[in-house]
Amino acid sequence: MKNNIFKKVLKKFTITSVVIIFFCGIIYGFNVKVNAASLNEKQVLSTLDDDTLYDLLQDYEVDIPDFGVNDEEVTSFIRYVISKVEEDPSYYMAVSYDVLSDFIDDITEFTKEYYSGQIETYNLVSTSSSHSLQDSLVFEDGEWVSIGGDWNPKWENYNCYAYSIKRTEEPGYYSTRKQYQPGDFSGEFRYKRGTNIGDLAAAIEVDLTSLGYEVVYNETICPSEVGDNQELICVRTGYFIDNSRFTDYHFMRYDKNTDSWYHKPGPSAVLKYKYNPTSNVEWTNESSREGIIKDYSIIYDSEIYYILYNVPSIELNCKSTQKTSVKTINEGMDTIYKVNIKCAKSYKFTSVASSAINVTFYNNDMDIIPSIIPVMSNNNSTATTITYLNPGTYYLRLNFIDSNYSGNITTEYQATYPVNDTYQVNIGENSLPTHSHFEDNYNYNLQTYFINTYDAGFYKFKLTAGNITSYPSGAIKVYKDQSRTELLDRFETDMISYSASSNTNENEIYVYLPCNGTYYIDISLNSINYSSVTMEIEEVEVNELDYSSTLAAPTFNVLFENINKYSYFEKIIVDALSKIQIDVIASGTLNDYVPILLFKEEIDYDTTINNREYYLDTIFIGEVNPIEYIPCYTFILEPGTYYIGYIDNTDKVFMNIALTRLVEYSDNMDSILVADPYYTGYDLGTEVLFNYGECNTYTITEGFTRNIYLMVEDRLRDPMSRLEYEWYSSNESVATVSSYGTVLARQVEIDTTVTIFAVLKEDPSIVYFKEFTILNDEEEELIEIELDMSYSYSAENGTYQLELTNTNCPYPMIQYYDFEVYEWVQEGEFDVSLNYWGQVTATGPGACVIRGTYKLNPRVKLIINLNII
Repeated sequence: MKNNIFKKVLKKFTITSVVIIFFCGIIYGFNVKVNAASLNEKQVLSTLDDDTLYDLLQDYEVDIPDFGVNDEEVTSFIRYVISKVEEDPSYYMAVSYDVLSDFIDDITEFTKEYYSGQIETYNLVSTSSSHSLQDSLVFEDGEWVSIGGDWNPKWENYNCYAYSIKRTEEPGYYSTRKQYQPGDFSGEFRYKRGTNIGDLAAAIEVDLTSLGYEVVYNETICPSEVGDNQELICVRTGYFIDNSRFTDYHFMRYDKNTDSWYHKPGPSAVLKYKYNPTSNVEWTNESSREGIIKDYSIIYDSEIYYILYNVPSIELNCKSTQKTSVKTINEGMDTIYKVNIKCAKSYKFTSVASSAINVTFYNNDMDIIPSIIPVMSNNNSTATTITYLNPGTYYLRLNFIDSNYSGNITTEYQATYPVNDTYQVNIGENSLPTHSHFEDNYNYNLQTYFINTYDAGFYKFKLTAGNITSYPSGAIKVYKDQSRTELLDRFETDMISYSASSNTNENEIYVYLPCNGTYYIDISLNSINYSSVTMEIEEVEVNELDYSSTLAAPTFNVLFENINKYSYFEKIIVDALSKIQIDVIASGTLNDYVPILLFKEEIDYDTTINNREYYLDTIFIGEVNPIEYIPCYTFILEPGTYYIGYIDNTDKVFMNIALTRLVEYSDNMDSILVADPYYTGYDLGTEVLFNYGECNTYTITEGFTRNIYLMVEDRLRDPMSRLEYEWYSSNESVATVSSYGTVLARQVEIDTTVTIFAVLKEDPSIVYFKEFTILNDEEEELIEIELDMSYSYSAENGTYQLELTNTNCPYPMIQYYDFEVYEWVQEGEFDVSLNYWGQVTATGPGACVIRGTYKLNPRVKLIINLNII
């Protein structure tokens, strides 16, 4: 029965001259070429009247689907396809919608058969030049190009949808000829001409869910992140530019590794899109097939839907013990696991169900691996596969043999013979096995761990393998966690981020370990066997800069000389507030800059004392570069622990760093500090108050104090503020000094000299000093200091804190005295106790005498008459 589009009575042309036929070709706009000789054999197919064309289509058994459009539009579309083939026998249309694609293929084959493969003899073929890709690139001979393209016959058999969701297996599991169509995996949808893009996106989500994938995003805005084992695709609909009533859809797939989008229009080779998909830029179906570029005939301009979904994955390495995964398979459906193999080894897979199943293994191109044949048992409901796999990506497909059956399929997987190749390394040089494997990036791979019991700080991790001098990127990696998912940062500071993974040709790295504990190390090399492999772990060299004993003189320290390693650090301990000049000298041919880094170690007080962590505060980031080889920097450094060094010395120039403590020398450096001035209004030290000491002298008996002031001769009544200075003693076992300039003499065996320094906080190069003599007290006469104290029993709740001050004792530190309660006066029951911190506890009102012996000078006694009201 004839199709209804040809039942209409059409006006026939009665003029059969060459001119009229040529005229018909022009009306349809197909740019065909005919001549008289060709008409003696066959008429030009695209110029035939509708009835004749229909009879030929019927003779060739070409079925015309119901596209839901009027007859004239279908007729026009058929003639359009015929004319394209007449113009170019190699012509094809890159279409995704299978019904439309099959129809175009049928018309194309019909046209070629009509001319018996001799279209060229009819002089219809266009001589127009070949096209080049405009919006995409095609892969050819190792690079992406706009003309030509490699070809794989397999690409003929699947469309953009199958490509985007990585279901390009052959043969296809589902029945659609053009593998695959939206709705194939759920059976709940069928694309038709004019399907709304939102409905199409919803159908794709159902498809992916039916396959066992979890759709986490399906919106018109592109998600900002794609996680591990996630896939991102997008879809759009469009229309033929010469007949907008015929529509199609198109998919693209995002690749995280290259940060690019890829697509496959119909039977085309895979194309790399030049841009990021956006709604304001139309897509086209330009394509490359067998190296021939075809211009576009379809424009996709609908909204773009982005679909992000999780892919069930199995990851295996040589250490993998047994793990289990369960998937629910619906009637007539299947599911696929992505299998990531990390090292070459034998692996075991066991899939079990309550009914007969199929288990199929594919390579990364979704080609069946014929050598992997599961052993079936239990009426084919159990499949056991033991196979050797090289590193790479594979796919495992599961389905029930009976398409009417549904249920769970449980899969267990493991390394057939798991190994433990994790080794502990310690401070010093560690010999390692000379062969191992774990990751797929390199041939030699080993996992080690280091238990740090040496406190926080910079540590050097050095790898030596045989006699090689060239090391791959990532040869050393240091992790925080046992699962090795979180690389440690080399510096653990907000100012600079630098992962603890070695660069190319860097076989030793310096990493800051913030606390004690276990750190995990991966070693990766690019050869299987080595004569020897060692890992050396060392704390960095320590420079203790003893500035406190030489504060009044400049000090020069060389930290390191002629170091030409990729990176290098040393530790410096500064014991006094200092103004420091850092001199850096680089020698050699320098083509790039080398960062110079200075950090200070700080305590993280949010951590517990028993699990104390530290961190680095970035003090400075400088550089040497091809223009400036000898930079100089000046800083004010507080007492503390610092680390100084450099990174990224790719040119291996020789690096030198020295420190100079700057001091501004002046003639009155030793005349500014005055002890116990005799002027009225100054607080005096206890050497004067209790031990008959003279003002303006610089001897102190052990256990007593002198108060220092900063005075200039013409400003004696207006001293400089002591709080603007940091105070230091050259020997704290002989004398200490407080932040207020109070010098306390410690116990000495003989008279001993000590120097007290005042360092200006704002500019530590300004230093004043004074030498004191600490006297060994050989007197025997007791110095008794009697004090009267009282407190209210009820107001203080029975407990009182002894109040010692600079004016009622040699030094007001309770712990410097041995106290005893000697007697008390009270009517009735009464008791008094005194603890180490000077807290008096009484059972009620009364009076007592407390006697204290001064530990720093035992001939000093405190007699405290305490009245408890």
